Amino acid sequence: MRKVVKSIGVISTAKMLAVIYAFTSLALSAATLLANAAYETAVGTQADFTGAELIPLYSALLAVVGFVAGAVIAFTYNEFAKRIGGVSLELEDEKARQAAKLT
Repeated sequence: MRKVVKSIGVISTAKMLAVIYAFTSLALSAATLLANAAYETAVGTQADFTGAELIPLYSALLAVVGFVAGAVIAFTYNEFAKRIGGVSLELEDEKARQAAKLT
């Protein structure tokens, strides 16, 4: 069954990207801190500033960037979908697929 995505929820897309960006920034920040700690251990020095203090600010900033980017992307998609048509998806009903598998 073929369906066309006519529009995307602007706020729901913005919220989802905000969460994705925030968690991605947390993961990247943790990886950066671990790499920095490993380097300091190997070299035998201690940095006065590791950047750990900025992780909450960085995550919040990227969440805002993700929200704005999601809103712009969804809005842009909706405007283009009105003019040239939306993305076409081929969907399959899972119950029908399972019934066909049994026969």
